[in-house]
Amino acid sequence: EGKFVYMASYTPKDAENYVTVENIEIEVTVKCPGHQYSSKVTKKPTETKKGEKTYTCQKCKDSYTEDIPMLEPTKPANVTGLKVKKNTSTSLTFTWKKVNGVNYRLAFYKGSKKVSTKYLTGNSYTYKKLKAATGYTLKITPYCVVNGKNIYAPAAKQVKTATAPAAVKLKAVKKTGRSKVKLTWKKTTGATGYEIYMKTNNAGYKKIKSISKAKTVSYAKTGLKKGKTYSFRLRAYKTVNGSKIYGAYSKVKKIKLR
Repeated sequence: EGKFVYMASYTPKDAENYVTVENIEIEVTVKCPGHQYSSKVTKKPTETKKGEKTYTCQKCKDSYTEDIPMLEPTKPANVTGLKVKKNTSTSLTFTWKKVNGVNYRLAFYKGSKKVSTKYLTGNSYTYKKLKAATGYTLKITPYCVVNGKNIYAPAAKQVKTATAPAAVKLKAVKKTGRSKVKLTWKKTTGATGYEIYMKTNNAGYKKIKSISKAKTVSYAKTGLKKGKTYSFRLRAYKTVNGSKIYGAYSKVKKIKLR
């Protein structure tokens, strides 16, 4: 670039009538027209490594490179198949569909208070030493690890449930008439209601009564027959989201009408 002086000569086509002129001084100013670069990806970026792009001037072949940022990690999909596999009075077991290469963050709530946060790779977990007939919520968020960073799914999925009521304590089964007996039991904390089962002699148990009031602690069974032996047991239940969660059966009490 800059100003330059060149010496030139002019030779006419009609050499017979014209002479060649020598030492013509020509001043030339040179300016760069500007680089005209084209680009090419010479190294593709990934989720763990930067890429590279090379620029080359089509006029002077000058070139340079610049980094291409790493790709944004793909977020895992939300968890599917989340359900409560088993309820007992002291534990809750949850399962969900496993996806290869994905981990899971479990947030466990008692009522509205978070009581536990777990990170695991499997597709099931059991919470133990819980309080009977108590509501709990599990929220699961899938995540994958990229460059040491946890990349979480767009949202957490949750399931609300409760531990089962404790086993009912059946206090007594007493005859109160010629064909009538009365059952009494101790109120079960947190229960929504009770179901009473009876069997005659060696037949199987059949449900004879469903009680929807938790305060009820007695029931009179009529229509029984003399000479037969009746066995009674009952269990408490807790209703969560329209479904009943049952506790263990009480101990069996028998009575023979005479």
